[in-house]
Amino acid sequence: MSQFATVTELYSSFDGGDGSAPRRVRGFLIDAPSFIAELDSTTDPGAFPRVGAQDPVNPQLVCQSREFRATGDGQKSFAECFYARPGEVWPTQDNKAAGYKSDSGLTRIGVIRQPQVFERLTAIGAPFGGGDQFEYESTWIEYIIPEQVFEVTINIADWDLNMLSVVAGQTGKIHTFGTAPSNKWLFQGASYNRVRATSDADHIVAVNYRWIGRAPIAAKPQDITLNGIYLPIPELPPFDEYRVAGAAQAGALTEPEIITAPVYDPGDAQLLPGDPLGLVPPMP
Repeated sequence: MSQFATVTELYSSFDGGDGSAPRRVRGFLIDAPSFIAELDSTTDPGAFPRVGAQDPVNPQLVCQSREFRATGDGQKSFAECFYARPGEVWPTQDNKAAGYKSDSGLTRIGVIRQPQVFERLTAIGAPFGGGDQFEYESTWIEYIIPEQVFEVTINIADWDLNMLSVVAGQTGKIHTFGTAPSNKWLFQGASYNRVRATSDADHIVAVNYRWIGRAPIAAKPQDITLNGIYLPIPELPPFDEYRVAGAAQAGALTEPEIITAPVYDPGDAQLLPGDPLGLVPPMP
C-alpha cells in the first residue's frame, strides 16, 4: 500500500507562450486536505512535481511555484504547478500597480561589546587599617552576532512629502512584529522612487522599507578562577547595550553590577504609509 496521497493530473497547458518565453501550467487533484498536500512528504514525487522539477513535456522549463486550495468538503485539494525557464519570475500581479507589495531578506554579521568584570579579594595591611577589600577590574570584549535584514517594497499611488515625514519620525525606532523572541526590529527608514503605472501621465511611487532584526543574545561569561570571579552577565535584549553600574574601570570600589539598557525608543509600524506589514486591523 502506498504511503502517498493519490494524485490525479486534471489538465495541462501553455499559458501565454510565444515561442521565446514559454510558460506552462499543470493542474492536479490530490486526495488529501490542502494543508497536508502542501507537505512534500505526503504526495508521490513521481506524480506531483516539486519546486525545481523539470517539465516532462518541455525539459527547459522547471516548476517555479505551486498553489493549493481546498475542495468544497475540505477533504481533497486542487493544486497547480507553474513552469517557466530557470531564473524567470512568475508574476501574480502587475508590479506597477498601486498596492503591489514584495518583500526580501538576508542575514548578515553584527557586533556587540560585552563587559567582563573581574572581582577578587585583596589583603590590605598596615598602615591602611588591615583587613580585606574587594577589588574590581573591568574589560570589554567584542564578538559577532547574527542579524536579519528585512525589506518590503510597496507601491503607493498618493505618496507625498507628509508621508515621508511620518517615515522619518519612525526611523531609528524599534518595531515589534513577527514571532517572539525574534520580533524586535530596528527600522532603518525608507527610500522611494516614482515609477510609471499605465501612462506617462499616471505615476505611482515604489517605497522600500528596511528593518534590521536581532534575537536576544545569550551572555558569554568567563570561567571562575582560583583568586576571584567574573560578575554574572544577563541576557541582552535585542538592541540593548551592556553597561557596568556602580564601579569605574579599576580600583577598590563599591560592588558593581552588569546591567542592560535600551538604546532606541519604541515605535509603531502601523503608522507607516501603505501598511507594508499588513498590520492595520480589519474594519468592523
